[in-house]
Amino acid sequence: MKSTTYNIDREKILDLEQRARLIKTCRDKSELDLLHGRETWVKRYMLVDLALFSGLRVAEITNLKIGDIELTTKDPYLIVRKGKRDPT
Repeated sequence: MKSTTYNIDREKILDLEQRARLIKTCRDKSELDLLHGRETWVKRYMLVDLALFSGLRVAEITNLKIGDIELTTKDPYLIVRKGKRDPT
């Protein structure tokens, strides 16, 4: 199995203030969209929130299906799939 090394560049990571501003902007714009019957920023807000707080990779987020999200149990969870059919 091939291993890959990634360098973490602090300049590419959002600090706490930047994350807070990003979340606030997305939330404010999503509220305005809802008032006007639109959902564009609601979806963007959800994706930004999921990316910032779940630790999922972009590919893992794009592969999520509605059935992978369980919110009705005491402890909500996501099923993250390794491949097309393999849950991890």
